[in-house]
Amino acid sequence: MIPPLLNDFIGLQKDTALVGALGVVEAFRMTQINQAATFNGTYYLVAATLFVAITIPLARFTDWLVARDRRRQEAGRLA
Repeated sequence: MIPPLLNDFIGLQKDTALVGALGVVEAFRMTQINQAATFNGTYYLVAATLFVAITIPLARFTDWLVARDRRRQEAGRLA
């Protein structure tokens, strides 16, 4: 059971890194364009705040899902 889970975990990490890299690069590229046009650094602060506001809740949700799955697996072993 552990090898398939590790395989899924590795695939998930690769996919998450790819999508995350593309999203962050695009957001910061648009920020760079706006900052260069207006000479206002607030765009970087807004982009970073949005990134953190999206990332932290998703990480907490993922932790909750993992903990729930772990509890279910442990309950299945005890039964």
